[in-house]
Amino acid sequence: LESLLTDAFRGKGFQKINELFQEKEIEPPQKYSESLFNQLDKALRKAMRQNMFLQELDKNEFQNVSLLLKCIQLYLKSDLQEGESLFIEQGLVQKMRLLALLGCFLTNSFNFYMVSWFERARSSVILTDPNENKILMILLEDFFDCALVICRCSDEGKKELVNLFLPELGHLVTEANICCALRQEALRTLNSILDSVPREERKKFPLSEEICLLTKDLAKTILDVGDYDLQVALSEALCRLMTKKWRDDLVHHWFEDNYLAEAFKEIKDREFETDCRKFLNQLNERLGGERRVYSFPCISAFADMNEVKKPSDEKLEEFWIDFNAGSHSVTFYVDSSEGALWDSVRLSKEEVSSYSLREEDGEKTVKIYMKIPAIINKNEVTKIKISFSAKFEILGVLKKVLGDEKMMITLHQQINLAEEEPVRAGEQTKQNEAESSQRVLIIAPEGEVVVFLPPSAEKPKAPSPRMKAKPR
Repeated sequence: LESLLTDAFRGKGFQKINELFQEKEIEPPQKYSESLFNQLDKALRKAMRQNMFLQELDKNEFQNVSLLLKCIQLYLKSDLQEGESLFIEQGLVQKMRLLALLGCFLTNSFNFYMVSWFERARSSVILTDPNENKILMILLEDFFDCALVICRCSDEGKKELVNLFLPELGHLVTEANICCALRQEALRTLNSILDSVPREERKKFPLSEEICLLTKDLAKTILDVGDYDLQVALSEALCRLMTKKWRDDLVHHWFEDNYLAEAFKEIKDREFETDCRKFLNQLNERLGGERRVYSFPCISAFADMNEVKKPSDEKLEEFWIDFNAGSHSVTFYVDSSEGALWDSVRLSKEEVSSYSLREEDGEKTVKIYMKIPAIINKNEVTKIKISFSAKFEILGVLKKVLGDEKMMITLHQQINLAEEEPVRAGEQTKQNEAESSQRVLIIAPEGEVVVFLPPSAEKPKAPSPRMKAKPR
């Protein structure tokens, strides 16, 4: 690997390194010399200069930086086996800090780089559609992996990460324009870093004005992020950043609503998952018209023909299904077949082909058909069926989360709808017949006949107040 890097630094390109990573999994130990470290240092500086401004960003440069980070991870893992790290001794974390600043504000702090590279990437991703620049997304994920390896590799490196990298990582997850998947990875990394910080070190966080401002931003993000999983991860970050004593003191600065502030204080570290569920259900219900997460307890859920159960936690009384308007997804947790208590499932709008809602015998049944199979307990699933009590107003939420255009209606429902709507004579009758002829029939899985409604048939009979799921 060192010889390939040396060739790359001499202008022969990174293609062979890329091919090496694609062909096989490279295992440590991988030896490197101080000379290679100096060459790597020059390469990082060159990449910084070439990507200094957003309008000059080049996908190939990002790909090369990503490859360099993969190499660094290998060398760090090798150092972990040897017990010492030249990379950490020579200030790698400070160099990574530079890669973090990716053109947001160009200051003298660019003398340090992993974080400054990261911030440059963070600034770019705010303005970039993740679907248009997947290489940039991969680069940021490589940063996250690098940070976790550093945490395992060196106590000194961990301290530098907390001081330099952690605030930048926190700011990334509070950016409203960042896609849900990237925010999830950033929060996982943030919480993993915090999990490795000793309690005595965490007691110093409240003394940092930067960390205190970050916690306020994280709390604000919980209110408007529009995704339950992200709300949980943000709440976890707050609990890890501040000990219980400091949380109780600061919570009224985080939440203007005194009811929510007191509810957050009820979260106990040992019962985090269940206490956090109670808190977030209350928070989302109190948001009123600004609400973006809707949680309903279900009666049963099936993945294809197999029933799935809620996590087997005795303190979790309900099987909650979360409808996320912010990330346009349906999420829930199921009992894991691998022994872990929680296994998360996410059904994203772009992966859903269609869905239907049917009410019968006091239950509302939602069926979701996947064009990209969902993975539930390591099985590929193309149809999810979830039943709720008929008292919950779910239709409007479904449309908001998965879109009107993907909704189907069964022929049985179509007949009922036709019977309920009075048909006017003359031209109105002709108009209805014309609309009926324009309906498109499709066959859903298992031979279920469905029909897409024309706009005129989708008029609600009367507005009804939303019945909210109450935490128990």
